Amino acid sequence: MARDQAARHYLQDGAARGLSPGPLFDGPWYLDNNADVVAAGQNPLLHYLNDGHSEGRPICPFADPVALAQIEGSDLFDAEWYRTTHVPDLSPNQTARHYLREGAVLGMNPGPLFDGGWYLGNNTDVATAGSNPLLHYLDSGRAEGRPIRLAYARDTGARAIETLPIVLRQGTTARIVVVVHAFYVDVFEKLLPHLVRAIPQFDLLVSTDQSAKKSAIEAAAARAGLIHRCRVVLAENRGRNFGPLVAVFAKTILRYDYVLHVHTKKSLFSGAEQVRWRDEIYRALFGNAACAAIALALLEKDRQIGLFFPETSAHVAHWAHTWLSNVGAGHSLLARLCLPYDGFDEYLDYPVGGMFWARVDALRPLLTAGLTLEDFPEEHGQTDGTLAHAIERVIPLVSRAQGYRAVCFDYGRGLARYDSSARNWYQYSARSQEQALEALIDVDLISFDLFDTLVSRPARRPDAVLKLVEHRIATEEGRPIPLFAERRAAENRVRARKHHQGDVNLLEIYADLAAVGTIPADVIARAHALEKRIDLGALRPRTEVIAVLQAAHALGKRIVLMTDTYYEEADILAILSGAGIADLFAAIYVSNAVGARKDRGDLWRYVEEAEAVPRARWLHVGDNEHSDIQAACDRRIPYLHVAHPAKILAQSGFVRDEGDLVRTWPSDLVVGHAMLALCRNPFLGRATSPYLSLGSSREIGYAVFGPLMLVFMSWLIRHEALARVERLYFLAREGDVLVRIYRLIRERYGWDHLPEGRYFHVSRQTAIAAALSKAFRPDLVTAAGRYVGTVQGLLWNRAGFTAPAHRELDQVAVRLPADTPTVERIMTDLEPEIAAHAADMHQRLLAYAQQEKLDGDAICGVVDVGYSATIQRMIQTALGRPLVGFYLAALDKAKAVEADGGSAFGCLCENVATLTASMPALSHSLSVEAFLTAAHGQVVGYDTAGDRIEPLFKADPRTPEEHAILAELHAGAEQYVIETIDLYGPELLQAEIPLMASQELLRMLMEGQIATPSEPIRKLGVEDDFCGFPLHKVYAAV
Repeated sequence: MARDQAARHYLQDGAARGLSPGPLFDGPWYLDNNADVVAAGQNPLLHYLNDGHSEGRPICPFADPVALAQIEGSDLFDAEWYRTTHVPDLSPNQTARHYLREGAVLGMNPGPLFDGGWYLGNNTDVATAGSNPLLHYLDSGRAEGRPIRLAYARDTGARAIETLPIVLRQGTTARIVVVVHAFYVDVFEKLLPHLVRAIPQFDLLVSTDQSAKKSAIEAAAARAGLIHRCRVVLAENRGRNFGPLVAVFAKTILRYDYVLHVHTKKSLFSGAEQVRWRDEIYRALFGNAACAAIALALLEKDRQIGLFFPETSAHVAHWAHTWLSNVGAGHSLLARLCLPYDGFDEYLDYPVGGMFWARVDALRPLLTAGLTLEDFPEEHGQTDGTLAHAIERVIPLVSRAQGYRAVCFDYGRGLARYDSSARNWYQYSARSQEQALEALIDVDLISFDLFDTLVSRPARRPDAVLKLVEHRIATEEGRPIPLFAERRAAENRVRARKHHQGDVNLLEIYADLAAVGTIPADVIARAHALEKRIDLGALRPRTEVIAVLQAAHALGKRIVLMTDTYYEEADILAILSGAGIADLFAAIYVSNAVGARKDRGDLWRYVEEAEAVPRARWLHVGDNEHSDIQAACDRRIPYLHVAHPAKILAQSGFVRDEGDLVRTWPSDLVVGHAMLALCRNPFLGRATSPYLSLGSSREIGYAVFGPLMLVFMSWLIRHEALARVERLYFLAREGDVLVRIYRLIRERYGWDHLPEGRYFHVSRQTAIAAALSKAFRPDLVTAAGRYVGTVQGLLWNRAGFTAPAHRELDQVAVRLPADTPTVERIMTDLEPEIAAHAADMHQRLLAYAQQEKLDGDAICGVVDVGYSATIQRMIQTALGRPLVGFYLAALDKAKAVEADGGSAFGCLCENVATLTASMPALSHSLSVEAFLTAAHGQVVGYDTAGDRIEPLFKADPRTPEEHAILAELHAGAEQYVIETIDLYGPELLQAEIPLMASQELLRMLMEGQIATPSEPIRKLGVEDDFCGFPLHKVYAAV
């Protein structure tokens, strides 16, 4: 449109249709804000040019001081966040103007809590009117109950961000109490107005330690209009903020629905004033009124939420998310609360800084525990290791035990994370080995920890090795032997005799155990030798950390070893020699040799005196967050954290089996070699997930499928039904790999008592065809699951039958189960031809079964992946004999084998309607099948070759490259089985191994938490002709 025509169109039609003449003049907005112009029926631009300009009337929101003030005063507008996120070069005082002028139009959000694009997309009237989304929400949207978008994540790594529409209410009927420990009155006076502004109606409980402070706090409450809703209590300064919460105000808090707990501490965590950190916590809880509204909205909307706390500030070290020196206090507190817990060696999510919103019922066990101020130590400026620090970490555990979930709120991302937090892990994961080497330059002394720093065991928890020793001794003795508990008790007695000074060694522990006499002396001697042999034999070098050690030696640095251990110095030297690094150390400080320990602090003093080096010129390298990292940090000694492989694995998304060590020790060992394969290298060099990777098909077979094969074989070997089986047959193409691993275990470890394993070539196609000869039942074909394709394809894929060409069944499309009547009618018409084919297949299968000794009166078992036991049921029908079936998973349909006297058992699940999604190997069942597939095509029949019956195979569509990939996968899994059992002994397989941990590596691979640059594996797939589908490329997205 020409320029003069555009002006004519605007004057004649455009203004009336709500169009603006240009980007700098918002006609509809001008009319909305000038009712006299609307009443006069004037063109908005003409009015402005004639009168409005001289009258100083604004022409659009960004020029409107009222709109600017409204945006700038909103808690949903964050000027600093807006500038750093969208326009870093923008002057700070121009952010609101920029947002109104162009930011909203360009899709820029005004802050992390308001998604303008989502708001417009879900409010078409606002979008149609061309309104600024935030202005509309502030003017009317919130009052009208329109929701805003809250991003949330339910997975531990927050990889899947979802949307939760949430309505921010102006008020609530819930009873709210705010509990403040006000040690610093000036901070209380600053936070109080924010509480009043953010929370619609609340009562206030305040504790402080001096009368003058109490008077000042009461005066501040009076100024804020809270004098009748505020109670200030003088309390001895014990337990910091948590003492008053659980000991002074507990009974009062129980009368409310929600509690907000805050305090005024200036020295958070580090011992130095941290105003910014405190302000960040305040903002996420109440300092920003929108955050408080979000917290209340979530508590109201989701009755399963019991806790709401801020994401940990970036100023806090990642290792603060462990128990540090609070294990003893935490153990005692949890025992008092009668809460079982077995995660003291793990990272955990908790409100770092001790401030949070909570549903009162979520805290009930803590509030009714009868804790008093006398239970807390006197205040001496402790930075860790007290009951208060334990309570801080226990709060989420108490909430979870009450049946509630926790929400960690990341203000900067506007993200609510359910039952997880970021833990500042990026601080650790982003560090590369090159950065570690740089840390060596400006120091003179470098001390190294030994266990899980330079060497590590293939065990998720070291104590699992001791439980294995107990298991093996008990197996040898044929009765339970309480070795683990008695050994621990002996260690504690030796320490007590030494008044918890110095340290103990393994010889002293076992000598005490022998002196007590609860276990026979010969058993104790065997246990002692077995523990040393397995535990020391399990140690594997962490080569990347050793490379740092070698680099330090090459730089001429003085290198010493500091280790807390019950092994003697000769054992330590043998370990170092085995790793080829003994000559690199100038001195070795072994706790039981020098009589001092790192975790107690006196070994640090001992080494400092012995080495006489300034702390600033001393670098310590270690894995333990308490005895290595926190201890160094407290002394201002530079440190290099090399995390325990198990903690790297957990931080990467691995979820361990539920339960304590008594239950989980076998799985801790089963996944051990996989843990080291993935996490031996502590230098991850990635700020974001995935942190782990596997570089080849063999590595994937080793770390992902090896543990799963071990668990399945353990279940099979231990199953009571196997004891009755005389011959064991592994079925279908999946049986090829399974029988190899079974035979490997049976032959390598001399388990001749197990039935011989044979590979029985059969498929659902041949088994159904043979079964049709016993009784012509079309439902054997139609009821075998869904199918999409032609009738001709169906009859071939499920019964190996090719219909006469003149029937043109390749032109008849069907879908099962919907078209079952059609298929069964066609099969009935073809009964003579199908019956003849079935009789022939039956004779061939029978001859093959006789050759393989699947006949006679012997009790025979079959092994397969699962899931409906179709092959077993059809073989039972065809051969007229019952079988015992062992499956990775067995659905309720598998119980149909019982009609012919058979039985079917499942490892991961049994007698369930569908494959449970909670089991990774079942939710990714096609991936397991693709891994287990044999190096030949499906069995389609049998033929005579000389004096033997040989299977006939369908042409295999896979390429030589794909066969090579499969061979590497299988070899990796077999290697894993060998290495694990060689180290821990076949007795490990006789233990009851929990099922989840061995499947976690598969889930992590399939969900992208383990990366693989191995391009070939993406080509692998599963043929599913039986259901009419082409090859499933199950690893395509890995």
